[in-house]
Amino acid sequence: MYVATQTARLDGYFKQSTIDKLKSDLMKEFPDLSDGDIYINVTTTMKYRTNGFDEREAIYYDIRIPIRKIVAVPAYWGISESENQTTAKRAGFVLSEVLAP
Repeated sequence: MYVATQTARLDGYFKQSTIDKLKSDLMKEFPDLSDGDIYINVTTTMKYRTNGFDEREAIYYDIRIPIRKIVAVPAYWGISESENQTTAKRAGFVLSEVLAP
């Protein structure tokens, strides 16, 4: 996640290749994930750096992956399958480093 956001910061937006690499890295790290399990909502339009903070230079990201089987033996603790899962979420923004033309 960190590498993808820093790459987007240098590129000025999330390129499709950056998104694809992020998905690939997540699926390598979490083998039970499939491509459809990963939710990615990111800025895909070019943003430029300004001389002072400006909302227009922000590159937003919202990435979520499901976490299944939080507890190893849920029935022992009286936890249902639906209660034994959650979603890991990383959301925020970074500022573009691409200078305006």
